[in-house]
Amino acid sequence: VNSRQTKTAAQADRDYIRARGALPREPQVVSYTPQLSAATVKRGQPFKVNSVVELVNGSAQAVNDVREELVVLDPQGQPFKSGSKTLASNNKSGGRFENSFELTLPAGVSQGVYGVKTNLYVNGKLAATRDLRTQLVMLDDTSGAARQLAQR
Repeated sequence: VNSRQTKTAAQADRDYIRARGALPREPQVVSYTPQLSAATVKRGQPFKVNSVVELVNGSAQAVNDVREELVVLDPQGQPFKSGSKTLASNNKSGGRFENSFELTLPAGVSQGVYGVKTNLYVNGKLAATRDLRTQLVMLDDTSGAARQLAQR
């Protein structure tokens, strides 16, 4: 479970002003791109969801808190597993951040399409959400043992 800042708030704000002329009134998410770290996932084995977040301060309100939440949905669309964390533990500003969650689907889960929903909260308000999907299927390998595979 890592989080690190890769661009300062001053750099992000400067880039935003250069591209758009002025900062927005409220903090704004410039980009948010979560993705699964691998196309294959075995049951009982960890996999990662990595995200890159860039946000700028508002002219009337600064970024004080950024938190990412991850919710895994079972094949019926029901929440199955979840977790959240503050980006870059000392973050009290905008900027660009790389964040990652490590998750493990239990060994006994059934095959099917599992949703992964990510929510990004800025100053306690939902600012962005993304939906990822992973397909868990059973494949027989040459030894006859079942192999689990997840594909986006």
